[in-house]
Amino acid sequence: MLISSDRRTQKLLPKHKNLVAFYSSTIINASERSDYAEANILMELVPGRLLDELTSRYKEGKVFSELEVLTILRDVCEAINVLHQHNPPIAHRDVKSAFEDSFS
Repeated sequence: MLISSDRRTQKLLPKHKNLVAFYSSTIINASERSDYAEANILMELVPGRLLDELTSRYKEGKVFSELEVLTILRDVCEAINVLHQHNPPIAHRDVKSAFEDSFS
């Protein structure tokens, strides 16, 4: 089951300032006769709305400074590097966000 595999991987995540911390999870089966299951995941609350602010700013036609772009890119690369340096390496399957959709 994909959810179980994801839960195992989340437990392996190292602590890093650019990775959201995973605390716990449960899977609740709605029925023994069904393949349906509900997953509850408890993760770190990340305060702020930076992504929404960046999306709004882009839609308003405001340009990002070179420093802002490099800072965002550095933070994402640091997090991915931590995952790839883990033993065994952890590959993120879907590095994108709602912000990416703003460019479409």
